[in-house]
Amino acid sequence: MTRKLFAALCIGLFAATAMGVHVQSDGPAGLVAMEAELYDAMVPADTNEFQWVSDTEIEGYGYTGYMRTFPIGTNVTSDLTRSPRLDYDVEITQPGTLFIWARVLAPTSAENSLHLGDNGVKTADRINVPEIGEWVWKNVANDGHRAAVEVNEPGIVTINCWMRESGLCVDKLLLTSDPNYVPTGLDDRDSTAIRIQDVNDPNGVVAMEGELYDAMIAADSDEFEWVFDTELEGYSYDGYMRTFPIGTNVTSDLTRSPRLDYDVEMTQPGTFYIWARVLAPTSAENSLHLGDNGEKTADRINVPEIGVWVWKNVANNGSRAAVEVNEPNQVTINCWMRESGLCVDKLLLTSDPNYVPGDLGPRDPLVAGIPILLPVISAVPVDDMTFGVDDANNVILTSINGINTNDLVLGVTTADPAFAGVEDDFILERDYGNDLDGLTVTMFGVPVSTIFIVEKDGNDNGRFQPIDAAGNPIGVSLPFSPDQFSVAIVGVNRAGDNMSGTAITAEVPIYGIEIWATGLDPYSISAVPTQGQ
Repeated sequence: MTRKLFAALCIGLFAATAMGVHVQSDGPAGLVAMEAELYDAMVPADTNEFQWVSDTEIEGYGYTGYMRTFPIGTNVTSDLTRSPRLDYDVEITQPGTLFIWARVLAPTSAENSLHLGDNGVKTADRINVPEIGEWVWKNVANDGHRAAVEVNEPGIVTINCWMRESGLCVDKLLLTSDPNYVPTGLDDRDSTAIRIQDVNDPNGVVAMEGELYDAMIAADSDEFEWVFDTELEGYSYDGYMRTFPIGTNVTSDLTRSPRLDYDVEMTQPGTFYIWARVLAPTSAENSLHLGDNGEKTADRINVPEIGVWVWKNVANNGSRAAVEVNEPNQVTINCWMRESGLCVDKLLLTSDPNYVPGDLGPRDPLVAGIPILLPVISAVPVDDMTFGVDDANNVILTSINGINTNDLVLGVTTADPAFAGVEDDFILERDYGNDLDGLTVTMFGVPVSTIFIVEKDGNDNGRFQPIDAAGNPIGVSLPFSPDQFSVAIVGVNRAGDNMSGTAITAEVPIYGIEIWATGLDPYSISAVPTQGQ
């Protein structure tokens, strides 16, 4: 558990960067978000019994943490002389009725209520949180009316949050002029929240979720635009950014290329390498440009891998995307479209030239409390197989890693093999053109937990991608096992060709597997059905 007084944090980390006024957006919903830990004032109660503290023990918060009152376990009801208060100054640009929402979590039923108001006046008494142990948005007081503030003219108003039951967790407040607007997830971004590089990170790493950009700069020609998208699975947070319309290569002409900007408060000077987690749907949508502070420094970063999320850092001329930081200050990382349609999930900076991001990479500081949930899928070598003969004296596989092949299922096939060991005819070739030579897919008629891929010749290389029933990727792709477990077996493979095998195991049901390989020569692709199948 990490717990600290946020007053101390403000004096240190955020003194120069997070103490501004929260500004209302000019959108139709009139939104303005307030991260709880980015308060403008903490006002103690007359009795001074309780204290608001910044906490990170419970996952799921936005930004650097949430606020919680200690000591835990007391209900002060409506007695504000015992209730400490948090204040948030907001610049309102759209006067009218603004509804106040709070993103909160009640650890227990004895820590599940708060008060809200404005300009020092409590206007929403006892907002209850009956849901225990989950982050939820609340807006309705105990008497049934909604928390709201009336603003007659543009200017500064102060939103107040009082403790009622000590121990309730407050992650964020939000104002909206739309009575039908219901926040979800972390919702809108606090205008005072910025990315701050961890001064103690030995690799100087700071990540930027693609959809959490600070600015979207249109190109002069205004032909294309960056759009938030979720159609392709495997992204890190809420989604990814993609340019539309699809299918145009603007090469290095930045007058036609829209740009995404990401502001980062750098605490460590030096050379920082810029990585991008990207996906190329086709070979006509597989490149981008990177740079910093409005200058393109990495021209044409290519993505030859099609249909899979990968991390890229090297430009077409062989140089690495990088930014020089001479002293601690704010830098802006830029991402330009080159071929429209490329998907950008995340950017990352690191001072370590040998650092290579893996899987989804680390979390963006703006959403540091949201856990990265990736299905646990492992690849281990097949280390035991037994063989026998059938009635026709053909060599057949009888067990894999101690599992009888009679208990395994074969993939959906172009034919219908009677036993594990029939080669090739149970591999369905999927037409991907020339972008993925050697891509094959095997599907199973039931959900499975482990897939065994056995090769007659252990010299192949490639990757496996588990997929769901609709063919969508589950987790990240995994490499072939380089380990060889046996010598040549008479009737199966040639003398001198050692067999090799990989066992893919998932904590979630999988329905098939895509294989990228050169010279794929499978002997068996079979699987263990999930329990109950």
